[in-house]
Amino acid sequence: MDIDQINILYGTESRLAPDRMVSDFYHKIDCLILASENEGCSNVITEALACGVPAVCTKIGYHGHALTDGDECLFVEKSTPSILNAFLKLQGDKELLEHMKRRARLFAEEHHDIRKVALAYSMFFDEIIQ
Repeated sequence: MDIDQINILYGTESRLAPDRMVSDFYHKIDCLILASENEGCSNVITEALACGVPAVCTKIGYHGHALTDGDECLFVEKSTPSILNAFLKLQGDKELLEHMKRRARLFAEEHHDIRKVALAYSMFFDEIIQ
């Protein structure tokens, strides 16, 4: 199987600088694979969606509740066969991949827009302070 893979590892020498992540990582991948056991709101999924990159991820945390399987992401179990099946599904169905890329960006525009998030926080604090 001919697959180009980009890995960003932790550590001082192998980690991309934050100002290069969009151009040198997110814009070079077709999907983000993140099989976490525990997440709140994943920054890496948030950033990927903003760049129009769908996620292959476990159904946990904020994105596990907010994303729709087959639209912005493919939900998987944290196992090699489950992740491989999702990856092969995207690799073999370019129409699905393009649909998911569009939906990923739309989700980010709707749910991760800083103005909308700030307004929601403001409304929340106004409500609990009164």
